[in-house]
Amino acid sequence: MTDFNAIADTAVADVQSVIDALNTQRAQAGADTASIDAQVATLENKQDALRDLALHEIEDDPANAAAIAALNAASTDLTTQAKEVATAANALNSANQIVAAATSLLTAAAPFL
Repeated sequence: MTDFNAIADTAVADVQSVIDALNTQRAQAGADTASIDAQVATLENKQDALRDLALHEIEDDPANAAAIAALNAASTDLTTQAKEVATAANALNSANQIVAAATSLLTAAAPFL
């Protein structure tokens, strides 16, 4: 199986080498900096495109897509559970207030019982 990510990584590194070489040329006396800057910008755009291709390759892999879907589902489940915990905590707080009120009422009524 062809590893397109490895190919893209190699291409990105190769393009970076050319960018580095152009940046070295830019520092030399009499360099056409405008032309070098334009070439660097074009190469950086190509690097971005290669990175996007690698990312799409990762996302399009069926195993990775399944893993991403599982992570999204787990995240949704965790959010739901967090809301349920918050609801339970609120219910316990309300129950605690009722118990405190009942205890106060019993304490106040104790002398009359």
